[in-house]
Amino acid sequence: MPKDGAEIMGAYSHGLKVDLGNNKVDYMKNIEVSKIQKKLTLEQICEKLIKDIPEEKKYLDESIEFNQELLGHVYFADDFTNHLMKMLEEYQDLKTIQRYCDFIEYMWREGDSYVVNIFDVTIAEKLSDYIIIWTRFGKHISNELIDYINNDLIPHNVLMTHVRHLEKN
Repeated sequence: MPKDGAEIMGAYSHGLKVDLGNNKVDYMKNIEVSKIQKKLTLEQICEKLIKDIPEEKKYLDESIEFNQELLGHVYFADDFTNHLMKMLEEYQDLKTIQRYCDFIEYMWREGDSYVVNIFDVTIAEKLSDYIIIWTRFGKHISNELIDYINNDLIPHNVLMTHVRHLEKN
């Protein structure tokens, strides 16, 4: 019996019906594919990071070596977000800023709950501490992420209730 979405999709792709207790279910008719797709783990997100932003590999490796393991909140607070903040403060290399912001969007869209939590309580909180950096960050992300930040994150994160809402692009 399939135990997760990937196994269910595998069974479906082979035209099999899956027994969940006493119910035979044809998954094409009864399950939305989007709800059973797996989200990416921190390790998978970091693999994408070093492909998309190879200059971060050195810092990621140093963080892992120092901490003896991959600590997502530590790396993204101490290295990744600090690098982005410096670029947003200087506001010179817009192409690199956009690569970082595109990666953040990818984390938010494709990451599992732990990865999204890194965005929520590490990246967004830190960026929002400085109004100019926060405002500039908002210019490089999608309206969908801005809606999430304004309507879900800011009102429900007690450390961000004072944060200014981002303007849509």
